[in-house]
Amino acid sequence: MWVDVIGLLAGVDLVLCGILDIHVDLLVKLGLGVSVAFLTVLLVAESFHIIGADYFRFHPAIVF
Repeated sequence: MWVDVIGLLAGVDLVLCGILDIHVDLLVKLGLGVSVAFLTVLLVAESFHIIGADYFRFHPAIVF
């Protein structure tokens, strides 16, 4: 649950920085870094599900 909260906060950070035109490098870099890490963890977790189910007919577009 706390991983989802971290991803949500990173997304809210990026949305607010974009809407309010905030140019604080630390906030933008932190939001982008956490978002990339969050999506990488999700991709790896979904890959384990595909490999564990021995179901390789999935395409990357389905995973995303």
